[in-house]
Amino acid sequence: MKLQRILTFLGISFSLLLGFFGQQSVQAADGPEYYLRAMSTNSAQTASNGYYKIRTIPGGKQEVQVQIGNKKNSAIKLQLDVNTAYTQNSGIYGWNRKKVPADTTRQYNLADLVQPRSQTVTIPAKGTVVAKFTLTPPSKAYSGIIMGGIYTTPMDGTRVSVNANTALSIKYSYAVPIVLKMDNVLAVPSLTALSARGGIHSGATAVLAKIQNPKPALLDNATMNLSVTRRGSSTVLHATKGSGLIIAPNSNFDYPIDWGGDRLEAGDYTLHGTASNGSQSWKFTRNFTISASEADQLNREAGFKPNYLWLWITLGVLALILLILLVFWLGRRSSKKKTDSNE
Repeated sequence: MKLQRILTFLGISFSLLLGFFGQQSVQAADGPEYYLRAMSTNSAQTASNGYYKIRTIPGGKQEVQVQIGNKKNSAIKLQLDVNTAYTQNSGIYGWNRKKVPADTTRQYNLADLVQPRSQTVTIPAKGTVVAKFTLTPPSKAYSGIIMGGIYTTPMDGTRVSVNANTALSIKYSYAVPIVLKMDNVLAVPSLTALSARGGIHSGATAVLAKIQNPKPALLDNATMNLSVTRRGSSTVLHATKGSGLIIAPNSNFDYPIDWGGDRLEAGDYTLHGTASNGSQSWKFTRNFTISASEADQLNREAGFKPNYLWLWITLGVLALILLILLVFWLGRRSSKKKTDSNE
């Protein structure tokens, strides 16, 4: 029921903002240009509330159908892609990418189980078309859920103007989520940090924490607190908090800890993290190192000018040493002249 509630909400509400200038995508089954409607083809499928819930048996093929309705007075052309669910770096899951980040715990990709993986359809003006796919589930038993979705992209420049006085426009893409399940065993999600590293987020310096849900279960409504200290220190350098996170099964993502506009400095650090979904909680730490070359490269990418302070300090020390040696040499030379003159 919890999974159904979340998917129902996501399937019928506008979310997953993927762009701004020129393209904006949302997960929804209905919009101003066209709509998607999940259709049940057998008793193993529940196709309602904007998403598919499909009960599978090992190797048992099923047909998956989606109805597409055109609200316009002219024909539209759409590309339909079957994608595997993943988690974006914002901590919200999606299925808008053909290639998703690999995860060692993910046993199956939904995109590999459906044919065709991609197809193009043309929907006549004010008409409907039913797109058909063949689902071939894993030949062996699996636990938990396999998630993804049918994602649509307009191919004919279908757009809705934001403002008649500007050149800005919005391009809408819609998706129908798909959830595969074999048994009634409820998989329990988890959360951990695989690693951390220095990086760039939104053009600024940051530390990127690679967070993972290693279980075949959706982790919803999660909160997460991350902080970074120097290794061996308790002083927090920078921290961040995320809430309302919805993390896909068997996925990982790079969650940013903004560095407050400061330079990244080379050194040894520790990532500290806690997370909870209300009924479960997790705690983790990961040590990581930022090398001098990494810090210099990332700072340059963030727009910082090279820091030559160390060079000026080195030159100053060398100059001071040379001056001391020169004074010492001149003193000895003067002393030697006096000795020679006395002789």
